[in-house]
Amino acid sequence: MLYILTAGCAAHFANGNRKLMYVFGALLLWQIGTSELSRPGLVAYANEAWGGPAKTHLYLSDSNTDWGQQLRYVKSYLDKHPNQPCYFAYFAQGPVDFRDYGVRCQVLPTGSGSWMGMNSVQFGASPYVSGLVLISDGVLAGADIPGKSNPYADFRDVRPDAVIDRGVYVYEGPFNLVPAAALEHVASTRKLLEQGRDTEALTEAELAKDLDPASAIVWMAYGDALEAVGRSAQAKAAYQNALQAPELDPVFQEDLLTTLQGKSNR
Repeated sequence: MLYILTAGCAAHFANGNRKLMYVFGALLLWQIGTSELSRPGLVAYANEAWGGPAKTHLYLSDSNTDWGQQLRYVKSYLDKHPNQPCYFAYFAQGPVDFRDYGVRCQVLPTGSGSWMGMNSVQFGASPYVSGLVLISDGVLAGADIPGKSNPYADFRDVRPDAVIDRGVYVYEGPFNLVPAAALEHVASTRKLLEQGRDTEALTEAELAKDLDPASAIVWMAYGDALEAVGRSAQAKAAYQNALQAPELDPVFQEDLLTTLQGKSNR
């Protein structure tokens, strides 16, 4: 509809001043040219009036920039760096498994991967990793886990060593992935609770709490695990800690408050 409206306006003004046809023609050719030059990364396309495709992520996220379409180019990049350990927080992990495309990285936990029950890297006792860390633009922007709860939010302040197809950022070096490691244990907590393995779920939740005690998501999972084993008073305290967590982001604060207040009033 916007294109039809634009064309109608252009036709109206051109009828009043035929010289404007050349202006509109030049703009149309410019649009075609910038579109062609942006290949193959057309999902993140924006013309130079917005800073070009490399700047789209500053204004938009999710399907406007990253729909998980970069796997061919991720594989090509990694084939040129065969000796580096690799970890990938992939935006579409869950509906798609990047390993099916020959991408050799270990899976880092993400919101979509956790919801789909995808297994991720086992951090063990240490949340530190060394090598290449790849993060999708959708993950970095917080499209699946918004705001301060995003376990990869700190990478926004780190200059990437490479950008693949305008949608996957590559960081090289040792990194402390404490929030991601905590998210892994939260996902395990949820899965074990669904299976009725409440005691094991509590153990996982305690590991998450020890790793990232500032996380509202961690305290929620810990409260759920405590409630499942019948420790209601401690569960209520955990939910209150979730409400008071410094990372409680306004993006989902209202829904979180409603959920937690309902549980704390039981």
